[in-house]
Amino acid sequence: MIFYKYLLEKHKNKFNNNIAFFNSYIQALQFMHSMFTYEINPEIDLWLFELILNMEGFVGMTVKDGIPVYGSLILNGDFNDYGIPKRGTILTYNGTNYDGEIDKDIVICWNNSTHSPDFTTYEYALNQSEVKKSLRTALFQCRMSNMISAKNDKVKKAIDKALESIDEGKPATVLCDDLISNELGNEPLETYSLTHPEQAHTIQYLSKYYDDLNRWFYTLNGQPVQGTGKMAQLTQEEVMGSQTLSTIQPFNKFTERKKFCDKVNDILGIDMKVDFSTPWKISLDIIQSDKTDDMTNVNQKEDNQQEGSEEE
Repeated sequence: MIFYKYLLEKHKNKFNNNIAFFNSYIQALQFMHSMFTYEINPEIDLWLFELILNMEGFVGMTVKDGIPVYGSLILNGDFNDYGIPKRGTILTYNGTNYDGEIDKDIVICWNNSTHSPDFTTYEYALNQSEVKKSLRTALFQCRMSNMISAKNDKVKKAIDKALESIDEGKPATVLCDDLISNELGNEPLETYSLTHPEQAHTIQYLSKYYDDLNRWFYTLNGQPVQGTGKMAQLTQEEVMGSQTLSTIQPFNKFTERKKFCDKVNDILGIDMKVDFSTPWKISLDIIQSDKTDDMTNVNQKEDNQQEGSEEE
């Protein structure tokens, strides 16, 4: 990052302390950003569309000289009985403003049925960054790092020279009249432990929690995954319940985007379509297929039980 070298030292420290959060938050936004694909005619760049939806909760679109224009939306004017505004102002990336009447000049796309941003991305990034910081601290504490006590500078230099030989993988020899031998005799060097390698098991617990965070976030948003825990203990009903949970958020968001596209087509005369992207299509098809197979097995089991009862 070019700008990093121009930061003041105190700002670099603050940036380094928060880089784990920034990285996790960007990854979460990229994940959410890739859930849907759009087709629009006339064609425009929609890279900001999902970003605004996920971060602000809604986005506005209008038409200028036959070209679709979208951006952050400021809601103003009177509101109806259900909190929907009658007017709004679209703010584009270059600072251009477009005022208009809602559902006449401007169409609103809501991120979800509660008209809210994706707070889960922020929560996920915050928790994940804290785990990363804890992992970094735990790794540091698990290093073998002892401080060796020296009586004077001459002994310190002799010890440092011996340590260099050890670091290079070379054997170190000591003469009977060597400085260290004369100073210490047969007494062992006194060392002080600065770290706690015996606490290495905490890394395992943090790694498990890190895995659980990923599983929670991805499963909630349509990509059910299994963690490294003892998943074999889960019943088939529990696994199917997790898969069903994965469909709620994506379909809720898809419904709002589908309603928006229908309005854009009718009100603005713009041909716009939305669909799930390939990864979500595959995931949702697998879930649907598993549920269909499961229902088939249930029906067959009920039929077999009914036939057994009739034979008796």
